[in-house]
Amino acid sequence: MSISRKLVRIWLTISSVIGFVAGWIFLSHTVEAKTVTQVGNTTVEMPDIQAIPTLNNSGVGNMQTFSINPNPPQQSSAPSFRTGGS
Repeated sequence: MSISRKLVRIWLTISSVIGFVAGWIFLSHTVEAKTVTQVGNTTVEMPDIQAIPTLNNSGVGNMQTFSINPNPPQQSSAPSFRTGGS
């Protein structure tokens, strides 16, 4: 029984690794997005995607700060639930 259990574990490990690698390869292949789209018989030219602007540190003085205030402890009148053992 232990030999068959080891074989099943080895089989699951190998198949999981192969599946992971195959999925990684499949998802890693990116296709360049087309900027031309067909709508019926009309060809629509899509605008280019704008780059995300970078953050500059010149406005550090204008940044808002925040603080985390934890909730105050609440006192409850309900008894705590504890088990008395067996």
